[in-house]
Parts: sequence; C-alpha cells; structure tokens
Amino acid sequence: MVSTYLTFDLVNRDMQKSLKTIAGQTMVVNDAKYYQENIGKIKTVDEFLDNYRLYSYAMQAHGLDDMIYAKAFMKQVLESDLSDDNSFANRLTDDRYQNIAAAFNFGVSNGEGAAAQSNGQMEELFDTYDQTIAAQNDTLEADTRYFKVMLGEAGHITNVDQLLANPRLRDYLFTAYGIDTKYYNYNAIRGVLVSDPADPTSFYNTAYGNTLNQYNAVKTEDSELAERLSLSTGIPALQDSITLGQQKKTDLETQIAAKQAELPGSNDPAAIQSQIDAMQVELTKTVEAIQRDQTTLATSQTR
Repeated sequence: MVSTYLTFDLVNRDMQKSLKTIAGQTMVVNDAKYYQENIGKIKTVDEFLDNYRLYSYAMQAHGLDDMIYAKAFMKQVLESDLSDDNSFANRLTDDRYQNIAAAFNFGVSNGEGAAAQSNGQMEELFDTYDQTIAAQNDTLEADTRYFKVMLGEAGHITNVDQLLANPRLRDYLFTAYGIDTKYYNYNAIRGVLVSDPADPTSFYNTAYGNTLNQYNAVKTEDSELAERLSLSTGIPALQDSITLGQQKKTDLETQIAAKQAELPGSNDPAAIQSQIDAMQVELTKTVEAIQRDQTTLATSQTR
C-alpha cells in the first residue's frame, strides 16, 4: 500500500471540504433572489445574454454549464419558435435546448417590451434548478460512499495504480482537488500520490515543491488544458450551429424567391411584400449569426 494511504483520514477530510465548497458555490441562495428581482427587467435576448448572473443561473438550472460561453449559439436556441419543427432548437438532438427555449418567451412574438419570462416560467425554472442540484448532490453522496468503501479496509484498492485505473475513483479524487479529469499527466499524478511531503527528495518536492517557475508552469499548463477542454466542446457546437444556420439561410432564400414570383399576379402585392420584407430581415439576422459563428470557429480552430 502506498505511503499516502497512511494519511487517508487527512486526505479524505480535505476532499470533503473541497467538494462541499464546490456544492456550496453552486447553491448560493442570493442567486435565486437576484434572479427573481431582475429577470422582469429583461426584454430582449441580448439583454439576457449580457447579464451573466441571470444567464448562467438559467444555464446551470438546465445542466448546460459547459455551454455558457457559447452565447451566439444559445441566442439561436432561445430565439427558436418551438411550434416550428424546423426551428434551430427543434433540430438539435439534445432536449435540454428545447427545454431552456421553452423557459423563455424570446422565440414568441408578444410585442415590443414583452417580459422575458412569465411568473409561471420563472417558478418552473427555480424547480428545475433545485432538481438539477439535488441530482448532483445525490451523485456526490453516492460517489463519496463508494470512495470510502473502496479505499477502506473492506475495499479492493491496495495501490496507487489500482486507484488511478478506476475511472469513478479517479474522477472523484480529481474533482476534489480541481484536476482536469480528461487531460492530465498520469506519471505526475502518480508521483505526487506516492510522495512523502516531508522528504525533500520525494517526487513532489523535486518536481514541484515551492519553486516559483515550476508553479507558474503548472498554472499555465492547467489554464491551457482548461481552454483545450472548452474548445473540444465548443468547436463541434459551432460547426453544428453553422450547418443549421446555412440550412435556415437556404430555406429563407427559397421562400423569398417563391414569394417574389407571386408578386406580379397577386391581388394583394402589399401583403406579399410585407412577408418578403419580414423574411429578408430574418435572413439578414441568420447571415450575421453565421458570420459570427464562423469568426469564432476560425479563432477557436487556430487556438
């Protein structure tokens, strides 16, 4: 058994403290109060997206934390008309996007100055938030029990390699200490776990210790890995957004051409022209959204 297991109780206490801190940050009561007091002031989707506190709360409620950065993508989701099977949100396979679009009125024409949410929608969002957090807490409690059993006397983990080879145990440990669960240096993590911090010649003190340059290098690597993880999620989402946007652009161009063909023999050309103008406005918005996504995609791919 590795030396670090001799201080398991200390490690476990630190881990529980870290995990409770994470959970506590998620369930700040003031966020719900702020949301309730300020969502009524929001009239447009841009105002909503620009208010990070409101926007991130709604995204967390629907389990979309990892997509908070993708504002251009989420704008198209929120503006979707869910009564239209071909709307942006309805063409996405993940039903979380339909759910969050339904939580707001941005995709419904209620006239200028209409509220972003009704009181009923707001209360439902609070319920969804509570359910999401409760599910996360249930998972955390189950994982905590599993970790304690597996590393206790009745468990089957007797060395560091068995610990790191178990995805559930490894992810729990990494989450507690803020380590990226997808991108990490196996040898470095293993070396740290078997180190004696009191031994100046141990791997930990040799590789990291209190050396400022080494510390800064680790921070830089962590930042770059976090960005890499964000890009690995964001690039496919942007590509999907561009594809759907181009499909919408083609559909609008076809509809506009058909309406223009009706004009010469129409009994009510003004009405048809009004429809054409409305579709042209939507086409312009779609093209602008595609261009924004393409610019963001080019930057992301370069990174």
